[in-house]
Amino acid sequence: MKKILLYSECHEPYLETFVTILKLLNDSKIFIATEKKRHDWLLSTNPKLYTDVNFINLKDGFPMKKNPVKATKSVLNNYKIIKKFIEKEKVTEFVMLELYNEKLKLLMSLNFPFKNMRSILTVHNIHNYFEVDEILLKLYNLNKVRKYQKKFVQNFDKIVVLVDRMKDFLKVNYDIDAYTIPYKLTKLSYIEKRNNFLNDKTLTSKVKYVVPGNVDSKRKNYYSIIDSFSKYNKNKYELVFLGKVIEEKIIEYAKTKKINIKSFKSFIPKNLFNDEIISSHFVIGFSFDLSP
Repeated sequence: MKKILLYSECHEPYLETFVTILKLLNDSKIFIATEKKRHDWLLSTNPKLYTDVNFINLKDGFPMKKNPVKATKSVLNNYKIIKKFIEKEKVTEFVMLELYNEKLKLLMSLNFPFKNMRSILTVHNIHNYFEVDEILLKLYNLNKVRKYQKKFVQNFDKIVVLVDRMKDFLKVNYDIDAYTIPYKLTKLSYIEKRNNFLNDKTLTSKVKYVVPGNVDSKRKNYYSIIDSFSKYNKNKYELVFLGKVIEEKIIEYAKTKKINIKSFKSFIPKNLFNDEIISSHFVIGFSFDLSP
């Protein structure tokens, strides 16, 4: 039987997707490396999925700016915990679902601990690992990819992306054959609810558009979306920015354009997020043909 170690920092729906797929295959023992407080939260929110999964508890992270000593120690300890576990359990496959801790990424680029097994990396943002056009960097206010980030991604045997457009980009520009795995597997009950919503003739004729994700111009060109909707009668639509507002200037700009917008100042509970998606007519992903 395979021994698969999943490293996960924050994306619960994506972790749920991966664990669900692995359980359906039924040919592996699953381990998850994540912070202890997150381990407890996952078990409490979805015990049916995670009760028979093995957790490796990592040390809680600390912001580098607030406490550089604690932050550095935490990264080093977690690196040692992961490496020791792999050697002891003879893990056969390592899957990194996301890695936003740049210090750990730097450390792994210098001393990659997964050379004797299959390793898989999920790329959420192309520009974090690969060169993209200078125009896109300026347009989205992004940083250039660094040498250690390039070196880090080269250590992996396989690359997984969330959408086909990223897969196509990697093939055309880097001749990399990536694999697409969706961020979230839709439950049958959600499909039924959405079907009922779309077929309910008694509902209002106002068209609802949803833009999922944290409201930040580094993620999408929200200003372009706002400009587009400002051309239409605000009584004919509702635009929902379905994510925590990171960049308040975007909402202020929307107000000056007098568009019909709904936004959220804090984290959105899972049930509310699902309800907003189910009761929408259109979901807006990217606002440009090109996106990093």
